[in-house]
Amino acid sequence: ALENAVLSDADEIIVITPMMTPGGEHSEIDIPQSIEKAQESHPDVSFRYVWPFDMSAVASFLAEQISNH
Repeated sequence: ALENAVLSDADEIIVITPMMTPGGEHSEIDIPQSIEKAQESHPDVSFRYVWPFDMSAVASFLAEQISNH
């Protein structure tokens, strides 16, 4: 997916995960390593890895859901 984005002549690529919270080998190791390799191969492209949710908002949401049960 990163190579396809580079081939589309993007100068900035934002990588976002659908997961609610950080953690796990895929999000903490695999994805950052893939981004690092892509950055090394394409130094003229900016890569950013971002989380779609604010962690305090996720914590509040989960606490609210727990209190409903």
